[in-house]
Amino acid sequence: MSFNPKQLRTQIRRILSDAADLTEKQLDSDNAVELLMLIAAQESKLGEYFEQVGGGGALGMYQIEVATAQDTTLWASRHRWAAMLLRKYRSNAPIDTDLRCNIAYQTVLVRLSLWRHTEPIPPAHDVVGLANYWKRYHNTYLGKGVVSDAVENYINLVQKRS
Repeated sequence: MSFNPKQLRTQIRRILSDAADLTEKQLDSDNAVELLMLIAAQESKLGEYFEQVGGGGALGMYQIEVATAQDTTLWASRHRWAAMLLRKYRSNAPIDTDLRCNIAYQTVLVRLSLWRHTEPIPPAHDVVGLANYWKRYHNTYLGKGVVSDAVENYINLVQKRS
């Protein structure tokens, strides 16, 4: 069972809007919201999986590895506004628990991880562009993800169910 895409989009937008209000950074664009929807559709089938299928270290709705969380936290430590956001949304639980269960923290963490890249996020309606962006900056060339699968998952799990 996965999240309802309309409700998930609303929650992602609320989390990013709150973060944007706190920082005065454009974190909550339509492009960013749809990119996170695509990532959730591809990585966990909109929350059906909270641990990497077949083993591995990726956790949560966006399938974030602890090393990625640590790297993003290190980057954020050099940017006061980003560090403040991570502190706000991170609980006192172990990091792997937050990566599995804390959707607000996961959402802000992924958004900050993507913020680091200077290439603009493609338009919200450009599913292929969003999938290529996901592959380049979230899944990376080392990941096993395929752009065509991300497009298909977004269409089937988000567009057709919204």
